[in-house]
Amino acid sequence: MSKRRPNVVSDKDVIAMLRRYNCPIPFHAVRARFLGSIASPVFSMFPLAVVQSLWDGDQPGFETPEAANQCFQVLLSGLWNRLTLHQKSRDPFRVVWVSAEPTRASMGR
Repeated sequence: MSKRRPNVVSDKDVIAMLRRYNCPIPFHAVRARFLGSIASPVFSMFPLAVVQSLWDGDQPGFETPEAANQCFQVLLSGLWNRLTLHQKSRDPFRVVWVSAEPTRASMGR
């Protein structure tokens, strides 16, 4: 199991940032999109395009350029780069449990 390094963006940091900018996609789906893009054989999959797809091809309204940089830092240098580490067999990806009621609507979400 890998040890947490200082200055590593946690899942809680990413979730807070997604909520701050009203991302319509939940964290587990964001992570799934990132993993799918990382594993994709299509070389034209750019991380920035995947981030923009989270807000339907747009970017959220940032108050300042620093806020935009921080957002992309969290998503790209934080989450994206951390997920690329799972390409090594020594650091496999672990699925996160998402609690859901045993209903058809809940399973659809």
